[in-house]
Amino acid sequence: MRSPSGWRHRSSVGGFVLLLIVATLGACNGEEDTEDATDSAADAGAEVSEDVAGDVVEDVAKGNLQWRRYEPEDPIKMRALAAVPGKPGSYVVVGDKARVWRFDGSAFTDMSPPGIGTSNLRAVWVASDGRIVVGGAGNALLLYDGQDWQPAPVNPAQPVTFRAIAGDGGAIWAVGDGRNAWRYKEATWLSEAVTVAADGGTQIGGSASFVGVAVDAKGVPWLVADQAVGAKSLVLKQKGDSWQGLPLPGVASDIWLANGADADPKSRVFVAGGIGAPLVAIYDGSGFAPISSDALNWKQGFTSLDGLDHERVWAAGLKGQLRKRNGDVWDVVNVASAFGVTPSFSVKSSDLVDVAMHGEQELVVLTDFTLYRYAVQP
Repeated sequence: MRSPSGWRHRSSVGGFVLLLIVATLGACNGEEDTEDATDSAADAGAEVSEDVAGDVVEDVAKGNLQWRRYEPEDPIKMRALAAVPGKPGSYVVVGDKARVWRFDGSAFTDMSPPGIGTSNLRAVWVASDGRIVVGGAGNALLLYDGQDWQPAPVNPAQPVTFRAIAGDGGAIWAVGDGRNAWRYKEATWLSEAVTVAADGGTQIGGSASFVGVAVDAKGVPWLVADQAVGAKSLVLKQKGDSWQGLPLPGVASDIWLANGADADPKSRVFVAGGIGAPLVAIYDGSGFAPISSDALNWKQGFTSLDGLDHERVWAAGLKGQLRKRNGDVWDVVNVASAFGVTPSFSVKSSDLVDVAMHGEQELVVLTDFTLYRYAVQP
């Protein structure tokens, strides 16, 4: 759930530069809080109308690996994406106005669920069997079984925006505002109480929202809460019928778990975030150890994470910044000037809102109105 201007990359791809340039589009469109009033103005952003889908942004010197940019036909703000397991080039993207797209590596196909109005979707997860779960504002939580969309019968006391979805081990978790956590198992959605016992570590803040979730291969969930007692935020790890609260030194916005063959979470759970300062931290078996901003070579925040294994993790963030973990080193990937203004362009780089991949040579990053795909191009 569920994020970035010239970038240097010292992995097997070789050095290259990508300029991720899109316009600053003004007021955000539709959210349950303050965004609804200005959606038309934002959707009419100048750069959206000028870009040509599929334009090559920058060729890579090695082979025909290239970055290209794509936009759906309707300039509607995109919020999150997920790779379709086992189908290289295939991703599901969600956005405002209840929009769901399938991206096939070259074009968008609208597959939006009917009958849910204009709810702004904020999260998406795709199962290995092709099922899709999307969530967003106004209690919007739907499952696509390959043929039809099925709204989840969630009925919290107050309307909730679902902000993150993840699954594995036979269970799917959807989390959001008001400490709402819902689990889908055996074809049923159930609300789950998430509380930390007195001896279970850091307590959840009273008005916290859950903003991230990861599920390991055994079905154990890890949740991110954006408020904590005595800490800026925390990760909650389920332990049997209770939860352990693990404090974080910054405000986290995403969590990613590398499900290794041994399913050992040590050094395999990553969180990212930051408001005014970057946060990337790794679970060391007892708590989360932060990476220094100097090591990350960035002073602002990150928004999303994805990876291939615990040594190859990508963190996407503000002002077009992308970082890749190579072992214990965090490389700057494709970074231009920090604030994105170059002689060739008159606008600033956009923030990356999400990142997903099918492999080291197929990486997709998402800005509000543009998808950028790095892959072997025809």
